[in-house]
Amino acid sequence: MNPEAHKIVEELETFMRSAKYALGNIDPFAYMASKMSRLQVILAEEQEKVAATMKRQTKQLIIVTWGLLILTVGLLLTLA
Repeated sequence: MNPEAHKIVEELETFMRSAKYALGNIDPFAYMASKMSRLQVILAEEQEKVAATMKRQTKQLIIVTWGLLILTVGLLLTLA
């Protein structure tokens, strides 16, 4: 996972354990909402990268499968 995502999760966990939000000068919901929205953006970017990798690997798998099919047909024709 992205290091920035880990940092945000740690900040949220620390914030929830601490008494910062009890002081009244920080709105806990606004703080958490801003951190969580940034986390969602980071995770969406990571998901987009993974989807591109999966698409490339799927194309490679299809090519290898067709190659295997052609070799199998060739082998069957030589044995027949």
